[in-house]
Amino acid sequence: MRAVFSLRTGHPVIDSHVIEVEIEDYSLRLLRWVPRGELAVQQGARGEYGEALAKHLADSLAEPICSSTTPPDPMFEPFASALEDWEVGDQNAWRYQLDLLYPLDSDFRESVREALLRTRRGEVISYASLARRIREPKAVRAAASACATNPIALVVPCHRVVPSASAPQFSEVKVAVLEEVKELGSEAQQFVAKPRRKIPKRTLRLAAERLQLVDLGEYAYGSKLKRALVEFELAWKISDTAKRAAKR
Repeated sequence: MRAVFSLRTGHPVIDSHVIEVEIEDYSLRLLRWVPRGELAVQQGARGEYGEALAKHLADSLAEPICSSTTPPDPMFEPFASALEDWEVGDQNAWRYQLDLLYPLDSDFRESVREALLRTRRGEVISYASLARRIREPKAVRAAASACATNPIALVVPCHRVVPSASAPQFSEVKVAVLEEVKELGSEAQQFVAKPRRKIPKRTLRLAAERLQLVDLGEYAYGSKLKRALVEFELAWKISDTAKRAAKR
């Protein structure tokens, strides 16, 4: 059973994709990023989602479009809710999804997945650090391979793993952008909880500009999308931190 989800993050690169999710036996089996245009072409060949797909892609609906051949799986509703929480910066968006992840084929891959799930929004770690976290410090390449073949990207955030030289550079960027946002003041003070929060565009722009020279590494769905995800999560982290500082 598959379904397509549109995104409304405010980041143009992320929102130019949809997420296709596969559910089997109440377990999340696959999550993949698909460019909107590519999905439309695939739809012409597969006819999987019926006539609703065109409207879904045009209107950026939050509700999933499911395969027309089977009834909707009850798991899609909580997944859609978690996805919307992630879009508005919720650190714990996937907390209630973890028991729905299907077992992997090796203890090593399970260990890598558990370590990735412990990484936090707006943070990155190096592949070497990931290997150390699973107590396999010499298995850097194997850890990188496990990230590259992660079947449920985003929920298991392999986009937060970067080359070793880039992790300290990222930390420097984070500190610099946070200081800039704090100096702006008004944006942080106006950033209040709403029914649907939106990422402050100025903070997102600053994060993207400062990260331009940082090599964030490869990603199964392209380095451009990985960079967009890192920028987006960093901007949320900085905005929330600045908001808390403004209240003191």
